[in-house]
Amino acid sequence: MEEYLRRVAAYREHVHRLVTGQLSADLAAVTARLAADLAAARTPGMVRAAARRAAAALRGLRPDIARLLAAAVPEGVRVGASGAHVDPSQALADPALRDAIRTAAMLVRRHAARTAASLTALPLATPAQQRAVAARIGSVMATLDAIVDLAVGLAVWHGARQAARTRHVELVWVAKRGCCPRCARLAGTVTVDGEFPGGAVPGRVHQHCRCVGVEEEDGLAARLAGTAAADIAAGHTAASTPQRVAAIRDLLAHRRDLTARTRIAAAVTVHILTRPRTPAGSPTG
Repeated sequence: MEEYLRRVAAYREHVHRLVTGQLSADLAAVTARLAADLAAARTPGMVRAAARRAAAALRGLRPDIARLLAAAVPEGVRVGASGAHVDPSQALADPALRDAIRTAAMLVRRHAARTAASLTALPLATPAQQRAVAARIGSVMATLDAIVDLAVGLAVWHGARQAARTRHVELVWVAKRGCCPRCARLAGTVTVDGEFPGGAVPGRVHQHCRCVGVEEEDGLAARLAGTAAADIAAGHTAASTPQRVAAIRDLLAHRRDLTARTRIAAAVTVHILTRPRTPAGSPTG
């Protein structure tokens, strides 16, 4: 399993470099040029000219996001299949994956147009206003990274599911340690006829979801479920305090196979997370 997870991680990193690397560099170059021009500007006219140059540079960007992302999908399917013969075209026919590819391309075009418009419309009279506009130029990258993560997850999932059907096996949900409560609850669950509970799809639960499905091995599902249950019980999930408490209570209510140690840890964690806070300097006795 560990080798499989390493291959998925390497594929994910490769796709991010391929799809977002040049755009990130281009946006950084526009931001740096704008900052230099604004620093050299001595009159309002020079400030407006700097803004117009940056806007023109943004409008001139033509990143081929959709083509690059679509071209990366077959490799993701093969990585997910882990050696099995699969058909990558099935992944590209998935409406969710096609929508992710279209959204990525549209997002970049719309961001460039809107940011270019804001550069020429918003005031740039103060350093704070100039920093805010400059920060907006690269702000699209976080959303684009999330879309790329989704496309990667879906490509790998299609490969894993096709391979499982070919080999007549089921898949186990693998979540990273310290993930969100929902993914932690899914950890260790096993597909039935290629589907996880509730139709959940690894990599599609939330933005930047890194979950995957791996082929079932003896005891793997139980080990993963037990580890995830212990993490939830200890409050080691990526969530707010109320969400962590809710996840622990849900675990206690619905998991009948918890060990006594996990149940005790869950009760202690809930007590710690929900006890009233004593203000600093207040008497305690």
